[in-house]
This record gives sequence, structure tokens and C-alpha cells, in this order.
Amino acid sequence: MVQHHHQEQQSNAGIWGLLGLAALPVLCCGLPTLIGVLGMTTAGAVLASHRDWILGGLVIFVGLVMFLVFRRGKRSGADSCCATHPNDLSSKRHHEGS
Repeated sequence: MVQHHHQEQQSNAGIWGLLGLAALPVLCCGLPTLIGVLGMTTAGAVLASHRDWILGGLVIFVGLVMFLVFRRGKRSGADSCCATHPNDLSSKRHHEGS
């Protein structure tokens, strides 16, 4: 009777070991994924409640970027990416020689 009880405990330990082995990858990969999903859901809920402010900030940011790009395009000279006209080069030489 004692021997039968001891064998039953060993077989239960084997079953628990297999369940623990199967649960290890779930905990290793699934738990960080679950935490990430919960974090993204929370961030989405917070951002959705402030969407008017976010939209306003986005419009201001896009406008600022467009202004800076437009302003940069008007630049000319040595630091410009555009080719200079040959007449411009001769007039610069003429002014430098004076």
C-alpha cells in the first residue's frame, strides 16, 4: 500500500513537471506580449481621450516643418544645393576683384 502511494506521487510529479515545462514558454513569451498589449491599450485610451490636443499639436508641428522646408528652399549661395548660373559666377568674380 505504501509502495503504491509512492508511485502515485512520482507520477503526479511527472505530470506537474510536464505542465511546468509547457507553461515555461508561455510565461517567457506570452507574459511580455500580454504586458505590451495592455500597455498599448492603456496608451490608446489615454491618447483617445486627448485627441483634440494631439490633433492640434500635429497640425502645428506639420506647419512648422513645412515652414522650415520652404524657408530652406529659398537659400542660395555656397551652401546651396542648386547649381549657380554662369552669369552669377562672373558677377561674383567682378565684385571680389573690386
